[in-house]
This record gives sequence, C-alpha cells and structure tokens, in this order.
Amino acid sequence: MQDPISSEALGQRANERFQRGDLEGAIADYTQAIRIDPWSSRMVLGRGLARYAAGDAHGAIEDYSEALRIDPDYADALTNRCCARCDTGDLDGAIADATKAIQIAPRTSSHWMNRGTARHAKGDLGAAIEDYTEALKIEPRSISSLVNRAAARADQGDVEKAVIDFSEALRVAPEDWPYRGHVEGALKGLESRKGRGRRGR
Repeated sequence: MQDPISSEALGQRANERFQRGDLEGAIADYTQAIRIDPWSSRMVLGRGLARYAAGDAHGAIEDYSEALRIDPDYADALTNRCCARCDTGDLDGAIADATKAIQIAPRTSSHWMNRGTARHAKGDLGAAIEDYTEALKIEPRSISSLVNRAAARADQGDVEKAVIDFSEALRVAPEDWPYRGHVEGALKGLESRKGRGRRGR
C-alpha cells in the first residue's frame, strides 16, 4: 500500500507546478494540502497566489482572507490581498491591507509600493509619490517603484522629475527588460512635452 503524501510534499509539488505555469495542477495540489492541514496559512496563501495568477482575483481574495484568519499578522497575505483588491476596485480595502503590512514589516519595499499603487489609482497622487519614495529608500534600484513614481509625477504635471525617474528605471533595468520599449516611449513623450513647454515660455 502506498504511503499517503504529506501536506509539505504536496506544497512542494504545487510550487514546482506553479513555476512551470501549471496553475490548475498547482491549485489542485494546494487544495489537497489544505484538506490535510487546514491550519497551514502558507498553503492557503500559495493557493491564493495560484488563483490570482490564473486570473481569479476574487478566489485569491478568499484564500488570502482565510490565511489571515489563521494568522492575522501574515504580511505576505496582506500585501497580496492588497494587489487583488486593487484589481477588483476595492481601493480603500487595498490601502488598509498595505497599511497593516507596513506596520508589521516596515522595511519591505513592496508594501510601500503596493499602497502607493492603490493611492495612485484613487487619484491621491501626492500620497502615492510619498509611498513610492519610501519604497525607493529601502530598495533604490526598484524598477517598479521608479516607473510608478514617474507615472504619478507625470500625472501630477511634474514632467522634469518624471523624466528623471523613467531615465533611472531604464538605466538600472536589464537590457532584455520586457517593458523597456513602453518606458522609452513614455520618456520620449514626456521629453517632447518638456520641449514644448520651454518653447511656450
């Protein structure tokens, strides 16, 4: 008779399937692992991540919320629920999640960046820029934080600082960065705006 597979072994196989892009298989393995050990916040979070990657933001939120019911101070569950809530339009909930994650782990740059993203989406540009700046104090070469702060500054009308941030993002990004072309296009558009502004004076 074959020995039953453990929750940890299922979680490891789920991780491997996730990395290969087999999201359906990963979700099935995480679900089986949760049946064996329903108090494993890590397995519940893992299934949430797989569901989110599969495009099921609402299902992911259910899993992140369950992980937080098990462990209310699980910062990874909070910051991932923040992202999923942004996707579903619950910006106030997203900001609340990121704020709690920051309180638990203030030296994690992604928590600041995620709150900045939610504030940016809500139109609170000044607060978003402050959050992106805090993220960059922790991780100065964060491409995402640089690009997001550049976009917020551009939306705010601060073209010169937006150009600086986009330029720095291109400088630190690898040559094969998939978004390089998009950022170069945005940078050209801003430099054109800057030039028209000078001519109009």
